Amino acid sequence: MHLLLVPGLVENLAQVLHPRQHGRERCKRRADRPDEEIGQAGFPAAGRAPQNQRRQAAAFDHLAQHATRTEQLRLAHILVNRAGAHPFGQRGFFGRRLCGTMGKQVRVLCRHIGYYTLGGQKSSQGLPHLDGPEAAADMQTIGKNIGLVIKRNQPEVAALGREVVAWLQQRDKTIWAEDNTSHEIGLSRGWRKVEIMERADLAIVLGGDGTLLSVARRTNQREVPILGVNLGDLGFLTETTTDELLATLERVLEGDFEVERRSLLQTTLTRDNEPVGVFQVLNDVVINKGALARILDLETWVDQQYLCTYKADGLIVATPTGSTAYSLSAGGPIIDPAVRVVVLTPICPHTLTNRPIILSDHTDIHIILQTAEEDVIMTLDGQEGLPLRGGDRVSMTRSDITVSLIKSPHRTYFDVLRNKLRWGER
Repeated sequence: MHLLLVPGLVENLAQVLHPRQHGRERCKRRADRPDEEIGQAGFPAAGRAPQNQRRQAAAFDHLAQHATRTEQLRLAHILVNRAGAHPFGQRGFFGRRLCGTMGKQVRVLCRHIGYYTLGGQKSSQGLPHLDGPEAAADMQTIGKNIGLVIKRNQPEVAALGREVVAWLQQRDKTIWAEDNTSHEIGLSRGWRKVEIMERADLAIVLGGDGTLLSVARRTNQREVPILGVNLGDLGFLTETTTDELLATLERVLEGDFEVERRSLLQTTLTRDNEPVGVFQVLNDVVINKGALARILDLETWVDQQYLCTYKADGLIVATPTGSTAYSLSAGGPIIDPAVRVVVLTPICPHTLTNRPIILSDHTDIHIILQTAEEDVIMTLDGQEGLPLRGGDRVSMTRSDITVSLIKSPHRTYFDVLRNKLRWGER
C-alpha cells in the first residue's frame, strides 16, 4: 500500500521544492532515457539552464507516474541525496531537517520499504547499499547528557575513561557513568545502565563487544546513539580504536556522524501459560544443555507452521549481528546486518541433515522444550542465563526497538570481517 504513495509524494515534493516559474505550465513529458538523464544531471534546481530544468522535471514526472519499484526506489534516493540548490535553501535535505510534514511522510515511507540511507554507497543494482537494517546520517548536535560505560577492573580502560571525563567536562557536558565503575574514573556518583540509556543523548562504551552488548540490551525507544571504542583488536560492534577516539568524539558532538540501526529480538519465556519474562536481545538466544544433561528435544514452530523437533545439544537463534558470534562457531553463516533475517543454528545435532536455516525476521519463532528433568539453560547474548523446565516455551520475534551504532568513517563492515577473521592471510 505504501508503495502506491510514492508517485504522489514525489510529484508533490517536486512541486513544493521547485515551483513553476511565472505560472508557466510544465513542458511535455519526456519518457526517453529518464533514469539516465536524472542519474547524470541530478535533481532539477534553481539556477540551472531552463531547458535542463524542464527536461529533468519531465523525466522525474515520468518516473513518478510510470516507474517500476526499482526505479521508484532510485528516485527516492535522488530526491534525498542528490538535491541541488533549491529555492528553500535545502541541500541534501535528509542529512538536515526536512521541511514540514512532507519530509516526515517520505521518511516514514522510506523506512517502511527498507530504504533509508545517507551513506551514498551504491549496491550492484545502482541503489545505495544499506550498512544496517536502517542506516542514516545524524546531523543534529548531540545534547548535554553523555553516558559513559567502561569495562570494569581494567586499569588501562579506567585511565582512558578519566581522560574522556576530563575532555567532556571541558565542553560542559554532564556525564552519566555506570554505578559499578564511576569511582574508577573519578566520579562520585553512578547510575544503572537502564537509567543511563533513559537520560543520555549519547552513550560512549569503552571496552569490547561484551561491554557494548550489556548497554545495547538496555536501550529503549529513544534510540540513543552508541559509540563503541575497542581497547584491543577491532571488535565486530566496537569499531573505533583508542587512537581515533577523541577526534571521532569531536566530530560526533558536532553532529557529523552516521549510525546503523541493528535489529533486536524480543524474547518471551512462557511457563504454564504464564509469561516469566520479556527480554531484548541483540546477538542471540541460546538454549543449551548443562554439563551432564543428555540430548535435548526442541520442538520448533515458525509462525503457525511446524518446522521440526531438533534432537541436539542445543539451538541458537541469532540476528545478523549475532551471526558472527556463537552461531558462527556452530557452523552458521555470516549474515550482512543489512539483511532482515534470523538464523536457526542447531548445536551438534543428532541428525547431520539438520543444517542452519535462515528465516525472515518478520516471523514468530516458538521453541518448546520437550525434554523433562534435564539441566537446560537459556542464555541471552551470552550474559544472562535462565533455567528452563520441560514444557517451557521460548518465543522470539523482531522487536520494535533498534540499536543505533555510530559507524566508523575509517572502515567498513567488510574491513572488520577481514581483519577479525584474518581473511586472505596465510
